[in-house]
Amino acid sequence: MNPYQTEHLFTYRLRLSSPQIIGPVSGDVRIDFPIVGGQITGPRLTGSVKPGGADFGTLRTDGIFLVDVRGALESHDGALIEITYTGVMDLGPNGYEMFLRGELPASAAVRATPRFRTAHPAYALDEPSAVHLHRSSDSRNAGSAVRCVRAQLARAS
Repeated sequence: MNPYQTEHLFTYRLRLSSPQIIGPVSGDVRIDFPIVGGQITGPRLTGSVKPGGADFGTLRTDGIFLVDVRGALESHDGALIEITYTGVMDLGPNGYEMFLRGELPASAAVRATPRFRTAHPAYALDEPSAVHLHRSSDSRNAGSAVRCVRAQLARAS
């Protein structure tokens, strides 16, 4: 088995505006959650989440929410970093019906692998690795907390 090491890169908290419900399309429900801002803290990055991005979501009839996030981060020193990721959030077997009734779970976890792009050399990943994020959505405060970690094979000694 290959041992992995993880490194916490940063955590960011998203502030979202009210959802824009496109409505049922081909059996699924399309919902967009515009990003209005947020804060970034961590050992590798601090700064803010820029307004203007969104989580372009699709809720399937089986309760799986397909996440498609596109946005921009700004470091404390002004570097702009594009972030995109797709992933899944399981709202449970009744998640679709509950959403249609206006009931949202108190929280739900998203599993996704983000992609970061920037022209700023200080924030480019310096070696091949996989960055994973763990996002917890909280419907009570219209936001999400996202923890980004980098996983890589441990070097042989």
